[in-house]
Amino acid sequence: MDRSASLLSSTTLAALLTTMTIGSVILAIPKIMVYFDASLILALWIVLSYLIALVSTLSFVGPITDRLGRKRTFIIGIAIFTFASAVLGFSPSITFLIAMRVVQALGGAFIMTNSSALVTEEFSESGRLGYALSINQIAVSAGFAIGPIIGGMLAQFDWRLVFWFNVPIGIFVLFWANGAIRGVKESLNAKKFDIAGGAILTFLITMFALILTVFPFYGFPKISYYISGVAMLAAFAILFLSEKRAEDPLFDPSLFSNPRFSVSMVVNTLNGIATGSLTFILTLLYQGPFGMSPFTAAIYMVPFAVAWTAISPISGWFADKGNPAKVASIGLGLVATGMLLISLSTSHAQPLAISLYSALVGLGAGMFNSPNNKFIMSIPPPHKRGFVAGTMGLFRNLGSVLSFSILIPLVLSYVPLQQLLQVFIIGGGAPSQVIGGFMLGLSKATELAFIIALVALPISFLRGAKLKGGIKRQEKVIQEARQNHSGSSQASSYRS
Repeated sequence: MDRSASLLSSTTLAALLTTMTIGSVILAIPKIMVYFDASLILALWIVLSYLIALVSTLSFVGPITDRLGRKRTFIIGIAIFTFASAVLGFSPSITFLIAMRVVQALGGAFIMTNSSALVTEEFSESGRLGYALSINQIAVSAGFAIGPIIGGMLAQFDWRLVFWFNVPIGIFVLFWANGAIRGVKESLNAKKFDIAGGAILTFLITMFALILTVFPFYGFPKISYYISGVAMLAAFAILFLSEKRAEDPLFDPSLFSNPRFSVSMVVNTLNGIATGSLTFILTLLYQGPFGMSPFTAAIYMVPFAVAWTAISPISGWFADKGNPAKVASIGLGLVATGMLLISLSTSHAQPLAISLYSALVGLGAGMFNSPNNKFIMSIPPPHKRGFVAGTMGLFRNLGSVLSFSILIPLVLSYVPLQQLLQVFIIGGGAPSQVIGGFMLGLSKATELAFIIALVALPISFLRGAKLKGGIKRQEKVIQEARQNHSGSSQASSYRS
């Protein structure tokens, strides 16, 4: 196996681990709840803590990567992720488990930022970048898709296996990647850490998630919403002023001055909101009203996983041949259609029909991701790829955080919390009126997801409307700009 193939396979497997752990823990949540005697809302933060930590740490990982190099930080990320996975299985309490999920997310952020950047660096001049990114994206897609399946199977025996499953694979990837990426050329670009910006961003995201997930279900007084809202507005204003003055801000203004990049970040976030919490919603549905075991629920998630994973390399091939923005837009259309079908079917829901409709969502999500990444990663010059990959991951995971914070409470809002615990843990033993309220909430949540995907569709399409000649023309223009930039840098160096 040549170096390029080794690099692609090792980064792909590492990316698979980081996204798989998001979904794998979901079907284990009922077991974890029973083991620690925890509430559903607290259990929800097992997922949210990981996502929020990913978003928060990705703001730091870009500058760290540019300072230390993609190769070193990629290896560090695998080591941290594997160590945290081992410790998670020994958690003495659910609060400790949530805290260790934050540590695990730190390792995941290093991996996710550098995985696509390393692949882009290796394949950018080979003419196979779209295909290589699609293979890498299969890992991200497959992780989200098959994570719940693996989690459901392992949770049948012991919830700890959901975390320990990562350890031997992580150790293997650690040694494999260490050899595979040694020959990759990279340019270091030391930057200062925007600590203030990162801290404020973390505060904003965490407060938003708390307001939507914790406050409503624990009877917080209305004044707490007002105080939190004022605090968030003040923090947002401070963040805006801080970013304008920061020497190395979280968000590079030169990148966001490019309309296609800015629009792509919006589309990336909207897609994350529409699809990010679907596996959790399906878990609630299958193990609640349908009364399935984790293993049976995992089987019904197989069509979703297969559709998402199978379409990724095909969409990458189409992205290489034509306009990736238009291919991604088709994916958003499929996501919207699948969500609408789920919403319309809840009054007479059948497990098989829901499974097939979710497969349509998976097909659309898989068709969106690879071309969208191809489009975004083709925009920046080489020395900013680490920063762009981190920004891309930040907005994608921000969408997932918003999805869990908006759609899950919407599903839960029609059922009393104590009775809802019965729906989630006992399943089919819940009263019929509770199941009816749950299904109404499910319909409202998927209807909102449909609207969000529908809004994102024309935005995604229009960002590539003037891209005549497809992505190849864009890459040629960018390559010429990079050569001019390199020539200018060399000339400046010679004069000095």
